Parts: sequence; structure tokens; C-alpha cells
Amino acid sequence: MAIQFSLYPASNRVTGIYAEIDPSLANTATDNQKTLIMGQMLAAGSATANTAVLVTSYQQARSLFGAGSMLSLMYQQYRKSDNFGEVWCSPVTDNASGTAATNTITVAGTATAPGTLNLYIAGQRIQVGVAVADAAAAIAAKINAAINAAIDLPATSGVATATVTVTARHKGVTAGDLDIRLNYAGAAGNEFTPAGVTITIGAGTAGTGEPSLVNAFANLGDAPYDFIAFPWSGTTELASLTNLLSDTIGRWAWNVSLFGHAFTAREGTASTLASYGAALNDQHVTVLGINDTPTPIYNVAADYAAVCARSLRADPALPLQNLTMGILPPPRGSRFLLNERNTLLYSGISTAKVNDAGQAILERSVTTYQKNAAGAADDSYLDTETLTTLQFLIRDLKNVLGTKFARKKLVADGTPVPGGSSFVTPSTVKGEVIAWYRGHAANGMVQNVANFTQNMKAENAGSGRVSLLLPIDVANQLRIISTLVQFTKS
Repeated sequence: MAIQFSLYPASNRVTGIYAEIDPSLANTATDNQKTLIMGQMLAAGSATANTAVLVTSYQQARSLFGAGSMLSLMYQQYRKSDNFGEVWCSPVTDNASGTAATNTITVAGTATAPGTLNLYIAGQRIQVGVAVADAAAAIAAKINAAINAAIDLPATSGVATATVTVTARHKGVTAGDLDIRLNYAGAAGNEFTPAGVTITIGAGTAGTGEPSLVNAFANLGDAPYDFIAFPWSGTTELASLTNLLSDTIGRWAWNVSLFGHAFTAREGTASTLASYGAALNDQHVTVLGINDTPTPIYNVAADYAAVCARSLRADPALPLQNLTMGILPPPRGSRFLLNERNTLLYSGISTAKVNDAGQAILERSVTTYQKNAAGAADDSYLDTETLTTLQFLIRDLKNVLGTKFARKKLVADGTPVPGGSSFVTPSTVKGEVIAWYRGHAANGMVQNVANFTQNMKAENAGSGRVSLLLPIDVANQLRIISTLVQFTKS
């Protein structure tokens, strides 16, 4: 049989040497995996609300979303742990019916020695110099001036006598994570309150009213985002996120195949987080649980997404564990114990720990999926890496098959298929898929090639369709090494 060309016409009689280029065997391209950070913008920002925009620098983020905005700070936090990946940001505006969180800093006494106050507001250190004989009102005025001079702080302040009132720049529950503490680094960080001065942090008033996400989600269109940093963890917001990533109507649906995985975070005690996680059930969403960190929870979400994205982009099957995070760790007394972290992992909540160097370390990333449609316990999608690996494999297989069989005629199995022909059989497709699987087994993405080869099916389903059954066995992650130490005494 003659070699079959796709473009060169056999009717050509003009003398010459002609070349038709066929790239179907040369395509080794991989998709550029993008991150989407969602968050609130300020009125001072120049961005168009509910419209995703590519952001390449913190200066640009500050201009687009406003200095001190949730979204600009999330972008800055993200870049601490992932300085390479392509990042898009989707800004939303505050809920007009919401309120902003507030708190107070009250100063008492008169300084009897010089020193420096180290206030941490939303994880940012604000240093205030104190001179001998500075009275409470004078120190409060200095604190107020220092807060308002920090243009990237997610809060502003006002002062009355010796009390400074701090107000979040945004309205909302999540944006109102206005943690304020004194001398967080303690003696080890040479942080002390000047003699004669007393600082009292108020109980604070939480913000209310989360923003609408309807238009932001709708405007994402068909742009793929593999990693979504999502600051809000309320059940209403997570329900809308579940719809966005749904297997039936969302980005994981068969007719959409945009995929993507969302990373968020929530603060609370082990018991409150366990109860919260038990009510969730979504394989496309992971929630990192943490307690008493000075870092705003929306920045924790951004950092969690960054740490995971950096690893998953390099290898989607590599375990998301022992990864250093860029957030401020909780004080020792607020850190979860081993049994508490184990409980959280059985409640759909991812965990972090703190190493001896005082760094927050991502310990394990799990999805919130815990039960199947029948309500039975199901660990099919327990680990984040399972779906990120499948996402990579599905996309890669689509690229391979879409390249090699983009313009082929389909004939029945048993038909001889000579090299260079323009037609294939289901067995031809099957052979290509088996070779593809072997290739990924060689790089540790999948396993059990013999089982795949034996049980994979390729059927002519009629109307030019080949149906494939792919018994993919994804790589596991080494999580635990347990040892039984049997010793003797002689």
C-alpha cells in the first residue's frame, strides 16, 4: 500500500521535490499549569471586579487591587512559597451589607526606660519607638501613626486618648481576621515591652458579610486553572466552589475537562475543626486546619496553595509532606498534638506541624471527601495527590491521542494497517495507550503495567468512536515507616 499523505495531492504533475510535515510523532508538550488566587479588592484598586487578570509582580497586585487589600496580600504571600508559577488573580468586591472587623490597643503607664514596642497586626510587625517619660497618650499616638504609615497593612486606625482602634480595610468575616498581638517573637527575638508601659489588646469585633462569588465564577469561562487559592471557608462559599469543580456540571465534568483543585484554610481548635470537616465532602477541595497563627487565614490559604502548586507542578504524584511553609507558626501551646492531627486527617482536614527551627511544615494534604453517594466511608479520594495525578494523566493522554489520531479513519480490528496509512483500528489505539502507560510507569507516575495491559480494553463503539477502559493504578506516596524494635539484654 502506498504511503498516504494528508495534504499533498496525488494529482500533482508539476516537477519538483515536495515535503509535507507531520508532527504527530514529535509532540512532547505539557500544559502550563496556572494558579488562580481569589480574594477581595479595595475601591482604590484599578482592576475590573470579577474578572481574572494575569499578575506578575507585587507592585502590580498592589496597583490592581489596592495597597493592603486581601488579594494583594494573598499574592505577596503566595510568591513567598512559589516564585515561578504563572499566577492569575480574580478580584471581588466587599459585600456592601457587611461590616469591618475592629479591635483596640490600649496603652497604660509611663515609660521608665527606652525601648521598642513590637506589635503584630495580621501577621505584620509594627515597631514603635518609646522614649523615657513617654506617657500613655503619646505612645498611643505613635502606635496610631505607625499603623497608618504601613500602607500594606490590611487595617487602618484612629486614636482617642490612650486607646487605638484598629479597623480592617475590608468588610467580611474572612477579611476581618485581624489578629493583634504583642512581642510574638518573645525573648528569643529580643522583643520586650518597655519598662513602665502596659499594652492591652481588646477582644475584638468580628467582621460580617462575605462577598458574592457568582459573577467571578461565571467570568472564569473556559480558562483552565489547576490550583485555586480560595480564602473563604464558610459552608456557603465552599458549596459554590463544589459546584464550580463538580464532576457532573463543573470543571471536572466529562464535557468540560478543565479540572483544577482548590486550597483553602480554616482556623480553630482541633475539636471545632473536626466538627467542621465532618460536614464537608468534596474531593476537589482541601482545607488546611490551623490554630492561633498570627498570619491571616486568607494568607494561610494562599501559602498552602503555593507550597502544593510548587510541588505538584514538578511531579503531581510526589507526596505533599515535609514542605516548609511561609506562614508564622502558632505558639507552642496552641499547636496540635499527634492524636489531634490524626483526628483531623480522619475529618477531611489537612495538617501542618512546627519543626525545631520554628517553621510551619505541611504534614499531609487530604481532600474533604469522606463518604460515597451511599453514605459509606470512602477513602478513594483521600489524598490530594490522587486527583492531581489523574488530572495530569488524563490531560497527557488527551494530548497524545489527539496528536497521533487527529485525522484518521477507523476500521475494524483484524484489518491490516500498514505503516504510514491514514486509518487505524481499535487495537492500534490500544497499543498506543499501553505504550503511553509504560512510559509513565517508568517515571513512577503509575504502576502494575501487566495488570493494565491485560485488562485494558479498546472497543469500536460505532459512529467513529473508540471506547477505552483504562484500569490505571496511580503511584502511592510513602507516608509512614513503622518499626518494631525487638531488643535483647545479655
